[in-house]
Amino acid sequence: MEETKAEKETRLKKEYLVEYLEKHLKGFSKRADYNRVASIRQHGIVTFLGAAITILSGLNINIQKVDNIIRIIVLVLGAIVTAIGAYKTFFNNKDLWIENTMTSNKLRKIENDYNFFMTGKELKDVTVADIEGFKDEIDKILNEANDYWKTTRQKE
Repeated sequence: MEETKAEKETRLKKEYLVEYLEKHLKGFSKRADYNRVASIRQHGIVTFLGAAITILSGLNINIQKVDNIIRIIVLVLGAIVTAIGAYKTFFNNKDLWIENTMTSNKLRKIENDYNFFMTGKELKDVTVADIEGFKDEIDKILNEANDYWKTTRQKE
């Protein structure tokens, strides 16, 4: 039995929706992972360098050359901490990590809802409107993520 035009449209939109959802889910998950690692790395480096600055500043060595070298090292480490702080402020990895994770979770919920909806159904029992409803929910989530990105970048 050959599929009708409506069944073909439903099948094609179903296939598109699955690919569309998978692509965005992978993208947001990848960005969340990147921003998590970047945020943790930045925090760790700043903490380590801050501790090194404190220790080096507290050393009391009475050898002039060594004292000057330590002072220069402290200045360089302080400059590095300042540069990392500026980077953290501009790129805001922690907030992006949280936002991308939330977006990934929302997309996973849509994926689960879609899979539950489709379970046990034959294609003829699914309408284009059903598929488009899920697509609209995905697009709403993506628009929220884009609005967050735009708002965050305008603050800079």
